Amino acid sequence: MRVRKKFSMVTLPLATAAILGGCGTEPDDSGVSMDKTITIQQANDKLEEHLERSHSAFPDSATFEEFSKYENSPCEDPGDPGPKGKKFASRIYQVRNVPADGIKDQFTTAKQWWTSNGYQVTHEDDELLSVINTEDEYKLGLRTNRLNELFLLGDSPCVWPNGTPQPED
Repeated sequence: MRVRKKFSMVTLPLATAAILGGCGTEPDDSGVSMDKTITIQQANDKLEEHLERSHSAFPDSATFEEFSKYENSPCEDPGDPGPKGKKFASRIYQVRNVPADGIKDQFTTAKQWWTSNGYQVTHEDDELLSVINTEDEYKLGLRTNRLNELFLLGDSPCVWPNGTPQPED
């Protein structure tokens, strides 16, 4: 799996790195993909929809506090021959009101919900579960840390800011 260079969360090292993939379409001979995409605003809206639907996998008592929000981040992968100039949306929500002794069960519940709703598991260990939506390539994840904090993660695929190819020079 290729990993894009994105933001780095000091408090969540490698939180998103394990759920991210490449930027998408193959370039033409000039190195620029001519495929149209949704806009970055549409990517942000759709990411929020994915995350909100995922709330169904959590107990009614769970609350979601925005931890980080990136609406227009550059897709940067030095090893990716794809076009430059695409952007992506990313979110991290801290999930509160899930008892520490229920976090392991929450991973199981989220996995069941995601796999029943069009997502495929891409990574799974004791601290991170990551999935990708098989229809639109949105990536979601659930992460915990040594403090028994729980985080819901999400990334959009890389898109052209205005929906049409406009690579950066």
